Amino acid sequence: MRSPTKIRTPTKLVRSGEARWASKAKDVKKKLLGTGDNTLDSAWPPPKRVKLSIVDDLHRQVQVAQCLEEDLLRDNARMRLKVLNLRDEVGYYYSLLGRIELIAADNTGRSQWTRW
Repeated sequence: MRSPTKIRTPTKLVRSGEARWASKAKDVKKKLLGTGDNTLDSAWPPPKRVKLSIVDDLHRQVQVAQCLEEDLLRDNARMRLKVLNLRDEVGYYYSLLGRIELIAADNTGRSQWTRW
C-alpha cells in the first residue's frame, strides 16, 4: 500500500525582471556603502519615472479632493433642505398640538361648569 504524499503549497516564483531589479538595487547599495555615502540623492539623481509618478499621484489626489468637495457641497445643500422641511413640519405639529390643547382646555372648562 502506498503512503500518502504531503500536500505542497505552490511557491511564488520570482520573475526575471524582478530579479534583475533586485540585483541592481543590491549593487547600488554596495556601491554606496563602499564610498561611505549613505544617501541615494547624492549618488544617483532621481529618475524621470519617479518624478512623473509623484506628479501623477499629486494630480490624482487633487482630483479626489475636488470630487470630495463637490460631494460635501451637495450633501450640505441636501441637509439644508431637510432642515428647512423639518422646521416646517415641527411648526405644523406644534400648532396642531396647541389647537388640541386649546380644545382640551375648553372641553375641561365646559365639563367643570356642567358638573356644578
